[in-house]
Amino acid sequence: MTGAESDHEPWHGTLGGYTNHHCRGDQCVAAHREHYTRVRADRIATTPWDEIPHGTYNGYNNYKCRCIPCTGAMALTRKTWPSVINRDRRKNQPNSRGRSSGMAIYVDDYRVEARVGGLHSRWSHLIADTPEELHAFAARIGLRYQWFQDPTVNGKPKAEPGTRLAENWHYDVTDSKRKEAIRLGAKQVSWRRLPEIIEARWQAKQNGTAPVAGMPL
Repeated sequence: MTGAESDHEPWHGTLGGYTNHHCRGDQCVAAHREHYTRVRADRIATTPWDEIPHGTYNGYNNYKCRCIPCTGAMALTRKTWPSVINRDRRKNQPNSRGRSSGMAIYVDDYRVEARVGGLHSRWSHLIADTPEELHAFAARIGLRYQWFQDPTVNGKPKAEPGTRLAENWHYDVTDSKRKEAIRLGAKQVSWRRLPEIIEARWQAKQNGTAPVAGMPL
């Protein structure tokens, strides 16, 4: 309904006009915008620091947090990552086990108990031979790109690009996501073994060779 059609209605120019009567006239739109601006301001003013969903675009956008993890999540969210994923999928079509030809996905058994944002669970690490395949696989199990842990963006401290520390990129996964990753073909590895896989991958880059597909566990 337009503003011209609803000028005579008592709800015109109210939040209810926008949400309940679906009016998109200027006054109802302004009432809607004013309401949510006030809600956001109240949320920012009253939410304790430790209850902000740090490391997410939500924390940056809706809570106006400018800590390093939230700023990093904002930067990652704005990247055109779907085009990278689609390109990688065209190059490496996944087989029925969810693994692309010549590459591998790994998930460890760290399972440390922690609360991240409002989610309390046991957490493990998901890695791959390349960031592109990791993002593609993560999308398949429902992980958001802004949850990607990039040491050069949201590391504490930040890692310098090209260093060994910068190679520790991964996704943190809950137990349920870990089981889903395994179901789709991720290789189970010990958390003690994971650094060795990352080290071998980094050394391969330093030597100018491709990542070793399916490194021995």
